[in-house]
Parts: sequence; C-alpha cells; structure tokens
Amino acid sequence: MALPVNGRSKEDIGRADFLALGAAVGLKARAVTRALDELCERVDSWVEELIALPFDEGRLVKLRRSIEHRRGRLAGAR
Repeated sequence: MALPVNGRSKEDIGRADFLALGAAVGLKARAVTRALDELCERVDSWVEELIALPFDEGRLVKLRRSIEHRRGRLAGAR
C-alpha cells in the first residue's frame, strides 16, 4: 500500500482499517465487507500463477507469503 489507511501502513492494514476508511467516506459497512470478502476469495483464482513471474524462487516465496499474510489481515471471521 502506497498510502496509510486509518493510520496504518503496509502489512499492518487490516479489515477494521478498511471498515473505518469506508465509514469515513460514507460507505456502508456491508458494502466494504462484501468487497473485502470478494477480494479475499478471488486470491485463490490467481495466486498459483505467481510461478510464471520472472523472479527467482526466493522472491516468489516472499511474494506469496506477503499475499497470504495480507489476505489473512483482510479476511473476516470464518
């Protein structure tokens, strides 16, 4: 993330931060929740394709780990 959200940045941004941002700009929590849930669900449809990127294996492992961490921070209770 290039900009902080709710005073947090990068890997520290979580679901509650996006809900607070949505509320601050007048979005309903339900709309923000739906968007976050959809985003988290769609990761599985493309994350396996990271292997096709022109990076060494170590970088790809770090990238996937970062994506999974961020998805975990954005995912709701299941």
